[in-house]
This record gives sequence, C-alpha cells and structure tokens, in this order.
Amino acid sequence: MQGYAYRLVSQRDYPVAKLRLKLLERFKNESQDERQLAAAVDELLIEFCEAGYLDDTRFVEGFVRSRVRQLQGPYKIKQGLRQRGLDETLIDQALTDIDWAALCQACLTNRLQRKSIPNSNELRAFKASLSRFLQGRGFAPTHIISALEQIDFETADSY
Repeated sequence: MQGYAYRLVSQRDYPVAKLRLKLLERFKNESQDERQLAAAVDELLIEFCEAGYLDDTRFVEGFVRSRVRQLQGPYKIKQGLRQRGLDETLIDQALTDIDWAALCQACLTNRLQRKSIPNSNELRAFKASLSRFLQGRGFAPTHIISALEQIDFETADSY
C-alpha cells in the first residue's frame, strides 16, 4: 500500500481526503477487516503529512493558481475545492487575495476578442449572453456588472 501511495503522490498533489478514498478503494478487496484497512490508511496518511508529501494548503494554492490561469471565477473554484473534500476555511483563505473584478474583466476581454459585437438592435441580447457566460465561469454578479459597464459597446467593433 505504501508503494502505491508513494507512486500517486509523486505524480501530482492530492488532498488528504481524496488520497484516503483512493487508497481505501484500491485495497478494499485485499483486506478482510475494513476497520483495520481504514486504520492502516489513516496511519499512512499521517506519516505522509508529517513527511510533507501531503499538504492540503499546497494543493489548494496550486488548484486556485491553475483555475485563475484558466480565467475561472471564485464560485466555480470554490465548488471544485469543496468537491475534493477540502476545509472551508482553507478554501476561503486561498480565495481572498485575488482581484476577482480584474479577472472577470480579463475573461470578458478574452471572450470579446473571439466574438464580433453586434449592432445596437441585438446589443441587449449580446450583453445577456456575455453575462451568462461569465456566470458559468463562476463570477459574482457584482463583478459581471462592473466588467460589462467598463466596455463601450457602441464605439468598439471588436476586442
């Protein structure tokens, strides 16, 4: 079990909860007693944490960095971290130092570079479409409204 766990953590970072589930799933058929297996897995996880092989903080920081590079918003990132079984306070700490309004603006600008801005008759539907796109990326309504207000749709042909 230890060799399998070493192989997993040497390839990429894992949150403790995810690695625990992975180990329990992998070795459930090889053990007669589930409690013994759970105790052995927990002991191994403690050893890995003490050795620095597992660190939820490091995982969260890397995950957030990766998702920010992909221009994802705070709601979507938070949901992804929750699904991986991470602590809510750890998630909130990692999301506090990011300028979400600027990231939303960058995401909108990136989107507008690939789309042509329609005439004034279709502008309202186009803004609604952009708003839905940004919501799907996980941005807050306040960030979306702010980003849309900064774009002058009447004078811009495309971005």
